[in-house]
Amino acid sequence: MTDPESLLIADYYERRLAFWEDLDPAVIPGGQLESEAAEASSLRKLLGDYREEDLHEMIDWIVGRTDAEARLERFLGRALGHLGPPGERERFYLYPEEVAAPKFERNGFAGGKEWELEDYLEHLERVDADRCNVESAFPDAATAARWRSKTKALMGDMVGYLFQLAVRIERMPRLQPVVLLRDTLVIQLGLGRLRAAGWRLPEPKAIVFNRAFANAFGPPESIYETLLVEGLCRVVHEERPLDLQALRTGFTRRALKELEIPESFVRASRQKLAELEIEGVPVFVESGVNGTFPLWLLALNGGEGEMTLYSTAPWLYEIYAPVVFRKNYNYLREMETLVAHEHLFQIVEGTGEEVSGGWRVAETTDPVARELAYCEVAIFLQLVDERLSGL
Repeated sequence: MTDPESLLIADYYERRLAFWEDLDPAVIPGGQLESEAAEASSLRKLLGDYREEDLHEMIDWIVGRTDAEARLERFLGRALGHLGPPGERERFYLYPEEVAAPKFERNGFAGGKEWELEDYLEHLERVDADRCNVESAFPDAATAARWRSKTKALMGDMVGYLFQLAVRIERMPRLQPVVLLRDTLVIQLGLGRLRAAGWRLPEPKAIVFNRAFANAFGPPESIYETLLVEGLCRVVHEERPLDLQALRTGFTRRALKELEIPESFVRASRQKLAELEIEGVPVFVESGVNGTFPLWLLALNGGEGEMTLYSTAPWLYEIYAPVVFRKNYNYLREMETLVAHEHLFQIVEGTGEEVSGGWRVAETTDPVARELAYCEVAIFLQLVDERLSGL
């Protein structure tokens, strides 16, 4: 395979694996060894996650070229053996055990209640803190209790991300948050909660800017893949940018001057930015992994603005270091698969012209998905309130 994404990832795996094979766990500080093992754990999880996303051919090629699975297993075994208890999940995941996801309709949006996005967000902000009637979704009370505990751990970390962002904005009052839904839904709701509590924050702007939106302007995944592979990955692999500004410069050049991006998508993207009526300097807020759409929106905004990510892929850790909250991909994957982020609502399908003038979303029709998502939101907002009461 010769595409820039495969080459970038394979080269990164090979470099890190070679480094770890020369590393003697007995002669480096424990904190550094734990950091190295955490990255190895993330790289191992990425192989499985990419396969789940039907990227088998790319991952099989990378593994065939680097023998990554066996080499990661050997290094993690040595590192964790030297570090001692606890084990990998306890060290490198937000929650130490896996909780089987309950069964519900993953794409149950057809015929779902439609909302104007602004109205829907206001509706979610009013979710009752006690709305967590989820026991019927699990086989027994113990599993439901573990799900609640895991959700509280995940949401607690998102509260940390929220407050870091809010402090940054208060210190730089010209920044105006633009939240890219869906994977940062709770951050949008949290910013509203902080404003209501008296924090001096500009109104957060929500924008449903994701793959589903891009797919309305071309074959499925084609626009996103072009921006990711031929934009971001080619710049990182071939130009080796040393920092985020260099990546932004290279990506902007590639995206606006060298790549064949459908003009209808470019127009719709510019239109959505204009409709936000941003009064200050935008800071585009996303969960991760690659930061492709924040880079795209920054390019269209003439390079003016900032971005922030919850986490990212290991091969982008150093470039995104100034704007990333967690340097641990294992955390990110669990955030992205929250029911509220992945299965609660979706943008109403349509062309660029049909979705102009505002966002409309459809809520899931599946009662289990809805109650699980509402419970996640309720737990998050309750944790925000607790944090506020302790300040």
